[in-house]
Amino acid sequence: MAVTQRLRFEIFRRDGHRCRYCGATPAEHELEVDHVVPTALGGSDDPSNLVTSCSGCNRGKTSSAPDAVHVTDVNAKAARWAEAMEAAATISRQRAAEMDKVVAAFDEEWARYTYVGTDDPIQRQDDWARSIETFLNAGLNLDDLIRFVVKAMPSPWTWKYFCKLCWTEIRLRQSMAAEALAAETEET
Repeated sequence: MAVTQRLRFEIFRRDGHRCRYCGATPAEHELEVDHVVPTALGGSDDPSNLVTSCSGCNRGKTSSAPDAVHVTDVNAKAARWAEAMEAAATISRQRAAEMDKVVAAFDEEWARYTYVGTDDPIQRQDDWARSIETFLNAGLNLDDLIRFVVKAMPSPWTWKYFCKLCWTEIRLRQSMAAEALAAETEET
């Protein structure tokens, strides 16, 4: 199996975009992905056997076997990278699950409201869930969203008014944060 562009990118990123043999950077030399244990000697395309290499080091090494210290170093760094990537994936999955719960709770709250004298739910834009995720990523929480739903409900333009309330609160918090940073800078 060939080394994919995606895998190549991940190896470069893992290795800090530096040749693992001489430390060269892309500004100095073209970087490649090298098999620590060459495929000609039984090496695989597994990330634990791949390193960032400048073209000169890669050509100079050819199909020679690297020393054991270098192989051990590559394996240790690849293992740490794999652990870090798994931890990041776990955090990402947890955040997505939490986001889904908050979006569902918001949907439930919104559904409580109907047009006066009907059972028709108050309308909102089709991609409302994405808007809610945007507000959450900007720092609002479910309590904030529910507070703004309650405020917006008497309006004839409920969804737009709700969004305006959310953005106003986000901008207010951003302004407060900027003032706090400015005050902190003045003190030092």
